[in-house]
Amino acid sequence: MGLAGAAQIVRIDRTTHFLRKGKVIEITQDTAYGVTSVWPDEADPDRLLDEVRGYWAIETKQHYRRDHTQWEDH
Repeated sequence: MGLAGAAQIVRIDRTTHFLRKGKVIEITQDTAYGVTSVWPDEADPDRLLDEVRGYWAIETKQHYRRDHTQWEDH
């Protein structure tokens, strides 16, 4: 496959609901792919999903708020 050390390839399908005043104003869907060196006997799909969510936790809990409430990146 050309990916040295790859043990698993993961596909994550995401659906995002954007809310305004408690109502859904837009729904988007996207697919993300990842590669890991962790073998299936060391990490099942649930564990891999937990790892991905943990990786993005800082972005969604801290930076997203700052970007949108304090215009940090503008």
